[in-house]
Amino acid sequence: MADRLPDGAISIAARHGVPAKDVRVFPQQGEVNLTISLGENLILRIPRDDVAEQRLAKESAVIPVVQAAGVPTARLVAYDASRDLVDRPYVVLERLHGTTLGEAGHEPETNAEAYTSLGMVLANLHRLRLDELGPIAGVPEPYRFDPDPLLRTLCESGELGSAQATWLREWFDALAAVGAVHADDVLLHGDVIPSNLILDQSGRVSALLDWGCAEWGDPVRDLVDLPTRALPSILAGYRSVTPHDELAWAASAVWYQLFWALARLRKAPSTSEARTWTAPRQARFVEILRFFSGPLTSPWSELAPGG
Repeated sequence: MADRLPDGAISIAARHGVPAKDVRVFPQQGEVNLTISLGENLILRIPRDDVAEQRLAKESAVIPVVQAAGVPTARLVAYDASRDLVDRPYVVLERLHGTTLGEAGHEPETNAEAYTSLGMVLANLHRLRLDELGPIAGVPEPYRFDPDPLLRTLCESGELGSAQATWLREWFDALAAVGAVHADDVLLHGDVIPSNLILDQSGRVSALLDWGCAEWGDPVRDLVDLPTRALPSILAGYRSVTPHDELAWAASAVWYQLFWALARLRKAPSTSEARTWTAPRQARFVEILRFFSGPLTSPWSELAPGG
């Protein structure tokens, strides 16, 4: 059944000068927020549950920070936690018009310009360091990832054999030896997926949307939901803004992609790619395999298993 327009939405629209005739529930909805069009220039988002409510509050704190740093995103017009018009807090955001990378097709071979420009956007975002900026309301403290418990769990569940787990652990160690895993903590978007990337007419990323998963951590963690084949283009854009050790950056990116590929094996099988290409639980592993079985240049050729 389609979502109905909640009581109070018309009053919220009126506060922002939008007539009732221009208020509509979007036909396609996510599971986190109810999204409503307020004319051509504004979006109203109302969280569906308590967890979504917390994420919305986090977004209201993060968006002004990233905009002040020059990171392109939808402007926060209003955040209202008073519950005087609807039974949950809500945000009103600038409505950005354009095609997402998910709609355009996320394949790296045909979207190198998009991924290169994304690297530049992320480099600007990752200049926001925890030790310089200090905590932001609702943004979680850094979390350190250890592959050993994950490998044990997968062995116990029968997803991996002991020999396979040993081989994977050796690859983790080899990547960590040259990488900068657990680097200085920066502000992460936390959900960099093709559907959250708006493209301009030239095919470059012009905005990064949806900050409900923002967290502190290692900058390359923002790359775990992107195809491994896109990493060279992202690295080129990133390095044009923030020079760094190319081999260490690449090794860390592969380390985290491998970790997330393993973590996905603990989830239930899925055949839905409606929101992201990573929905099928084997998709990340197949993508890593696809990348390393193709032609590789430095530094990626040095990071292949046994390379």
